[in-house]
Amino acid sequence: MCSRHKLLTFAFIFILFVVFPSKIFSQVVINEFSPSEEWVELYNLSPELINITGWTLSDEVNPPKTLSGTIGSYPSGYFVYQNSGNWLNNDTDTVTLTRGDGTTHTIPYGKSGGICKPNDGNTQSIGSLSDGQASEDKFDRFSVATEGSDNSGGTLNPCSTPTPASTPTPTSTPTKTPTPAPTSTPTPSATLRASPTPVATLTKTPTSQPTQTNLAQEAGPVENLVLGLRNELNPAPSSSSEAAETGRKFPVFPVILIISGLLCIGGAIFAFVKNAKSN
Repeated sequence: MCSRHKLLTFAFIFILFVVFPSKIFSQVVINEFSPSEEWVELYNLSPELINITGWTLSDEVNPPKTLSGTIGSYPSGYFVYQNSGNWLNNDTDTVTLTRGDGTTHTIPYGKSGGICKPNDGNTQSIGSLSDGQASEDKFDRFSVATEGSDNSGGTLNPCSTPTPASTPTPTSTPTKTPTPAPTSTPTPSATLRASPTPVATLTKTPTSQPTQTNLAQEAGPVENLVLGLRNELNPAPSSSSEAAETGRKFPVFPVILIISGLLCIGGAIFAFVKNAKSN
């Protein structure tokens, strides 16, 4: 039974490493590191030993550090890499584990809004709050490092949460309204405009043909007398003129004037003859 159990365990481990190597490798994570002491601790969450030969640790600028050896199984799966020279930056840097299958685990520090850096000159470290937690938000600063042992027993020196700077509320400055300068109203200058010269419109007035009767009425007594005598001396009008004169009114007033004139002449002649006989 014992041999059979070992055979099944071996087969299970073989399947895990051959068929699902990434599932095994991903159980190894960065657990704690000290920039000032130049060491990095890895932790294995797998219940089996894992050969990490050929895996690398790197920062942002220096060449990767190649690992060699085997990491223990859970719950005592600690592996500490110690560097002999200057490697990690004390102020700000990034630690990256590259596993055998190419997957990585990265923890930055000293970045804005991230894990704060350890104090200079101290043996402080940065580590997971509980062994094996890979998430960056589960890391913090330790005042006393727990290299090669359980992180839960370490003393924390938490990074202070930066107080957001209060943004001053801009006070609105009243804008001085400029007083408008009095504007002088220009006096309109008298402009002499030439009045258009009226153009006389000639209206054609129909000219009434004066009739002989109207002329006789407008003329004085002497003109009527001469007109009457002139009419007697003129030859008789043509038939067409007679027809036109027939339709005219008979000149009574001129005839009366003529008779009166003849009577006056006759009376004068009679008086002259009488005076001549008496003498």
